[in-house]
Amino acid sequence: MVWEERIQNVISKITGKGISVVISHHDFCFCYPVERRENFVTDVLGYFDGKGTIYLCAKNIKKVAEIYNLNTDHLAIFVYYHEEAHAHLNLEDDVSLLPKHKRMDEAFCEYYAIKKLSNYLGFSFEDLLSSNPSGFPSEILQFVSLPRPVPYSKLWIFAQYEILYEKNAEDLLYEYLATYDIRKKNIPANVRAVVICK
Repeated sequence: MVWEERIQNVISKITGKGISVVISHHDFCFCYPVERRENFVTDVLGYFDGKGTIYLCAKNIKKVAEIYNLNTDHLAIFVYYHEEAHAHLNLEDDVSLLPKHKRMDEAFCEYYAIKKLSNYLGFSFEDLLSSNPSGFPSEILQFVSLPRPVPYSKLWIFAQYEILYEKNAEDLLYEYLATYDIRKKNIPANVRAVVICK
């Protein structure tokens, strides 16, 4: 079984009912090609189109997994969760209009993806947060320690908020975005399909 088919099966098990997972040719994918080691940017590995489809770019995922020595399946799942967070946020206004260093939605999506991946791999993320980061299992530490540019690197603001104030990190994001008059849509986004681009 080729990797795309295997990851299609894995992703279909975590997406929930009613969400189709399909493999497509890379021509339909709008991800930038990855050629060398750079800062880790999840959004070159997949994206949510705002219309119900999450795209995972198999070519880029494989390349980045090789560059950073990551498990390819775990990286694909991480990218899926990052894009699922974008879909879940379902923001009313275009946050891309904010200056890059103020894009806290990207930091939140990274935090959400690490949290969900930890749980997927059988680790309690809350327990991990209460320990020293060097005590994280290697499967998670690899994702925690990736070199991320701003705004992705601000993901730990959300972890600190949850630990210190025992509040939901998503609430912090919405409070922050409200200062820029960016609101969540009243109707939640509906992920209907995941496309794995060859």
